[in-house]
Amino acid sequence: MKDIQSCIICGTSLNSYLSTSDYFNTGEKFELKKCDTCRLLHTSPVPDSVEISRYYETEAYLSHHSAKKNLISLLYTSVRKLTLKNKLRLINSYPGNKTILDYGCGTGDFLSYCKSHNWAVTGMEPDNDARKLASDKIGEHIHSTVNDLEGAFHVITMWHVLEHVYDPIDTIKKLKDLMDSDGRLIIALPNYKSPDARYYGPHWAGYDVPRHLYHFSKEAVSQLALKTGMKIAETLPMKFDAYYVSLLSEKYIRPGEFPYLRAMRQGWSSNRKASSANNYSSLIYVLQKNL
Repeated sequence: MKDIQSCIICGTSLNSYLSTSDYFNTGEKFELKKCDTCRLLHTSPVPDSVEISRYYETEAYLSHHSAKKNLISLLYTSVRKLTLKNKLRLINSYPGNKTILDYGCGTGDFLSYCKSHNWAVTGMEPDNDARKLASDKIGEHIHSTVNDLEGAFHVITMWHVLEHVYDPIDTIKKLKDLMDSDGRLIIALPNYKSPDARYYGPHWAGYDVPRHLYHFSKEAVSQLALKTGMKIAETLPMKFDAYYVSLLSEKYIRPGEFPYLRAMRQGWSSNRKASSANNYSSLIYVLQKNL
């Protein structure tokens, strides 16, 4: 474990922001530290690349698990079918060759959906089990690191992945080199300035420490884009996330209860309050090269 002292974007010293816990798995306590320049939150202490694996060792971690074992995972799977359509509609809105790289593709559902709609697909996934499932699902080789990749992609996606990456700056620079001149880098991230994040405080499931190493706001992503020679072309809402995150957050506060109606009310309330400033529970940032 390493205590984090300075911002990974600008190097500014960090200040204490919030104390929280790994409510999802181990119960261990962590601190969130804030850069007052970039507005980026950092999880501290942070496990190294070997230690971090044990925090993912649970079948309930839905990003890499497709079995339907409880109501939350059923809801997650049902909503995912709707979001796949929305994601495809988004990438289809950018004219050009239909080549896509999904960075952190998990078990390959999005890539499989894209392939069935005539996209040439490439995936990168570091987790061995998820990578094998993805490869079997789409019938394509899935790469294990970004260094294995080559070519120019018209669209590169990171669906709730960047917050798990140790070096976001280096990663985005490498992905930028893999984009064609008119390409898009689409990054979906939890937004710690959303109404549901403020409401749930340390129990907000979007923090998901220590798996989420960093916690982004619109200001932080803007600074990250500037640092990597990119620009933000669009910022779009992910409205379903407010309901799912609220459901998990309620269960962290009241273990053993079934607070589904409370969570749905809070998700609705969060989206309503977020609409005026586009500060939803999760946001999609569409980045382009700053030519």
